[in-house]
Amino acid sequence: MKTWKFTGEFGQSIGAHGGVWECPDLLSLTAPNGDQKWVLLVSINPGGPQKGSATQYFIGNFENGTFTPDDTMIRWLDYGPDNYAGVTWSNLPEEESRTLFIGWMSNWLYAQVVPTTSWRSAMTVARELSLIEINGVLLLKSAPAKELESLRGEEITIDKTSNLPSQAVEIKLELDGSDNFALVFSNELNEKVSITKEMGLVSIDRTYAGNEAFHPDFAAMHSAPMSWKAEDLRIFLDACSIEVFVNNGELVMTSTLFPSSPWKKAAFISGIENASFF
Repeated sequence: MKTWKFTGEFGQSIGAHGGVWECPDLLSLTAPNGDQKWVLLVSINPGGPQKGSATQYFIGNFENGTFTPDDTMIRWLDYGPDNYAGVTWSNLPEEESRTLFIGWMSNWLYAQVVPTTSWRSAMTVARELSLIEINGVLLLKSAPAKELESLRGEEITIDKTSNLPSQAVEIKLELDGSDNFALVFSNELNEKVSITKEMGLVSIDRTYAGNEAFHPDFAAMHSAPMSWKAEDLRIFLDACSIEVFVNNGELVMTSTLFPSSPWKKAAFISGIENASFF
């Protein structure tokens, strides 16, 4: 940027300010009613909802070089502890109108001390961003990119308790209408990670999920408010991560995990009507 002109500023007294703002991205998206809206992504470190780093977003208008938010609500792109500094793709094929996003799957609280060798940190699965309306409020939806379906193997319908087919698996769950749910992944060492919804909170509990001695804040339950009904879940479970999409991305939580042995079993405790592995 050798030549530029100041046209406006944004951020003072608006949004979360627990740390440095960085990695902004300004997106043009269409609201469900057809209105053209602008979404500003801003990564923040520290000051995220689960401590450390996270990405917040603002929905508003962009005119004459100035962004004006519709309101001053604090909204988070991902309510888990491990999705930060994401970027969106440019130069998609002309026939594509999607906005695709990928994030750094870690947190500056502990990124430099995670118990891995020869590599440190990974990326989230690719996600398609779009605007949705929930109870009269615009929110940013983050759905798994459709290309991920090409990685699926044969669909395996499973019961309340089942052995996991591999370390990397997609799980698709239909809820039974009660809104609340509970499921647990575990191994033979009694290490476990649970995903629940109760009292309007979706939670991932990695308190007993394996190696956590590298940082005092790693072993914890992380929760996100969800006042509307949960109808289905898509979960991408890998050797050292879990990505949970409620209602195909109306609420998302991403968490890294460091089990001492691969996850072996899935137990669907309550609220699950149908479950499949891919």
